[in-house]
Amino acid sequence: MRTRAIMTTPVISVTSGASLAEAAHLMTRWGFTTLPVVTRSAKLVGLISETDLVRAGFPGDAATGTLTRASCSAATAPCPRS
Repeated sequence: MRTRAIMTTPVISVTSGASLAEAAHLMTRWGFTTLPVVTRSAKLVGLISETDLVRAGFPGDAATGTLTRASCSAATAPCPRS
């Protein structure tokens, strides 16, 4: 099996200017633990993970490095149901 058979398309990413709340919202909405970070011209510049967000002080479980449901409450759209 090839990665293209199970990959997510279109690519769900955040720009380097996105807020932590936006990144958290996308992660919780889509069930991802990591997102690509891109420039406005879609050039990959890095990755952001749940652990990165928690380490930066965003609400989550520091022991596991995972986001909590409250993590995306500051984002513009509602959190998905668990």
